[in-house]
Amino acid sequence: MNEEYIIDGTSIIQKAEKERSLTPLLQLLLTLKKQGNNFYCYFDADTRYQFERDIDKQIYQNIIKFGLDEYFVQGSNLDADLPLLEQANITKATIISCDNFESFHENYPWLSNPKRVFKAEVIAEQLLIEPLQIQVEVERDLIKLTTELIQTLEKDAGRLEGTIDKYKKDRQFGFIKRSHTGKNIFFSKNSVADKKLDFTVIGTEVTFKIDIGNSGSIYYFCAKEVRKKEAIPPEKAAEQLADENKILKATKDKLQEQTAVAKAELETQIQSIQERHDLLKQENQSLAEELQVYKGSNNETIKRLEAQKTMLQTDVDILKDENLKKHTLIEELRLEIDALKKERTTIIASRKKKEAETNELAVVIDVQKEKIQDLDDDLKNTLQMFEFQDLDEAQSVQYQQLIKDYQVAVNALKRKNAKIVFLTNNVNDLRRQIVLNHRQAGSQDLTESTNVDELLARIQELERVNTELTTKRTRKPSTSRRKQNTREESQSDTPYSEGPSSSRPSKLQESPKPREIKIIPYQELVDWWHNLNEDWQKAFNQGVLSRGEILQIPSEEQMKGIFERKKIDIVGSGILLYGLNQLSFKLNDLSGIKDLKQLTDLNLSGHNFSNMDGIEVLPHLEFLNCTSNRISSLRNIKKLENLKTLIIRDNDLVNLDGVEEIEELEYLNALYNQKLRSVAGVEDLENLQVLCVPNYKTRIIKQLEKLRKANPNIEVKNV
Repeated sequence: MNEEYIIDGTSIIQKAEKERSLTPLLQLLLTLKKQGNNFYCYFDADTRYQFERDIDKQIYQNIIKFGLDEYFVQGSNLDADLPLLEQANITKATIISCDNFESFHENYPWLSNPKRVFKAEVIAEQLLIEPLQIQVEVERDLIKLTTELIQTLEKDAGRLEGTIDKYKKDRQFGFIKRSHTGKNIFFSKNSVADKKLDFTVIGTEVTFKIDIGNSGSIYYFCAKEVRKKEAIPPEKAAEQLADENKILKATKDKLQEQTAVAKAELETQIQSIQERHDLLKQENQSLAEELQVYKGSNNETIKRLEAQKTMLQTDVDILKDENLKKHTLIEELRLEIDALKKERTTIIASRKKKEAETNELAVVIDVQKEKIQDLDDDLKNTLQMFEFQDLDEAQSVQYQQLIKDYQVAVNALKRKNAKIVFLTNNVNDLRRQIVLNHRQAGSQDLTESTNVDELLARIQELERVNTELTTKRTRKPSTSRRKQNTREESQSDTPYSEGPSSSRPSKLQESPKPREIKIIPYQELVDWWHNLNEDWQKAFNQGVLSRGEILQIPSEEQMKGIFERKKIDIVGSGILLYGLNQLSFKLNDLSGIKDLKQLTDLNLSGHNFSNMDGIEVLPHLEFLNCTSNRISSLRNIKKLENLKTLIIRDNDLVNLDGVEEIEELEYLNALYNQKLRSVAGVEDLENLQVLCVPNYKTRIIKQLEKLRKANPNIEVKNV
């Protein structure tokens, strides 16, 4: 092929997959040489500090100091990218690197040409360079690989010969002065293959091969198979001279060609600079002429600017008048706010007098609703009036004072909302008491029952009003109400009352749309608990209710709380997750969740599940975390149509069959599944945004390339 390549040696060393080593780079250089190509390899000044093994550092230093300057160069500055790109720019050679040189694209536009920069990759000890069709196994024996490369380079350069320079008889080693370079190479008596050779005579011409010796932990280049150089016949010498003449002629022609190209480029640059110089000269002359026009005080441009200045001053005066009017409006609004504050105080005093009576309680809430709505609208209007500019200092002070007054009003509104929550809790308690009284008085006359039903309806209306005030939503809440079941549960151990079970503060601000709570008789809750196996009973007590590892049945309110929760975390032993209760054992099946159909978020990390049987009964599930189990199949996962996040790390999956039917899936994490052989099917998930899978297996790499073509916006991670 006889092509010349410029190698970014440091980048290839840094991108080695397992550890930073010389072997991928040396494998690349040897492959290029065997293909008949030439190379010039650049290194950063700190390359020797990039290696993790001491042997790599020593071999690298020996290569740099061995006199192979026509092949290797270590930059004097920290970064060798600039001289590397400069040589490639001059010689038009192709670069082989693991870097994209993004910061140099502006100065060297040809870097975007894929024929000028070849990307090298090292994957699973395979060296890949697609444009050169190179896909070879990297030799792991560094000594063998280095010896073969240096032997090849020195043989091509005709430097495997020299003369004996020194020899120490007492220690039985000496040095050979290498031809052309003048650098000596070590040899020992045992490395002499020619028994007739008098290796103690200085000046004896010899031939040899390259070897790497070591003394303890010190590695060095040395000679082996040292032989006496045979005399070259005249006809063979003539052939060698002819070959060298051809090489020199080819080199001369190539240098002349490169010189001609460089000369043409230089002439083009000189011409471009001259044209730029002429253009700037014309622009300077034009600017000088314009400058003469602007000199003096009576020209038309200055008069026009003076007229514009007068118009702008008039506009400023108009804005000042408008600001004065706005200040007056702000004062009026401030008085209205003070009046609202007094009225609010009066309303609070009136409420305290009347809150003991149920009917009067409704009146107070109606008044609160109307006044708070008016106060909120006025405050919003006031805030809109504050949004103007160009205030002078006095107006700015007044503006800051109005902001403080507004904050006081907002805080008062917050305290009022807190009072409404308090009233709501009292209404809940009253409602519970009325229901109990109604059940106990089941045989009383119709008139009294009718009055109780009317009072219950009024309380429900007050709850709806309070929800509307607290959430402050513009959308009207649904007026449809589920009819309450008023029959007695005669089989229950404790009386069951409809509505909220405690007087704690409302959670409507946390959840904008109130969530309906399914009413379950106490006896059904008891039956559900007894149908659980012991492991799941302990799991709910320890992981959800924080009661410890016991089998005792929870209270009615605690069991209802389990059915109200949309998010449940039950983490097995050996998994440390901040803020979650960790079980002291592991679960073996999913039988405990079959009745919790309200769940949207489920975390079952750190157990012994081998499959997902039973997960299909959760139709509303959006988040599922089953990290660190023994799951080998996802066949039932396809029935979770609403699932958006699936974390299935550290399991025994072989493939991801089943996830391709979850159209809503956005995040899939399947890292650390050592048996995973395929990710086929994920390319059909149009909503998938993030995919985390191990990417060191050849088949998975090809499937990920297909996925990126089908979904270019997907983010693929391996951590």
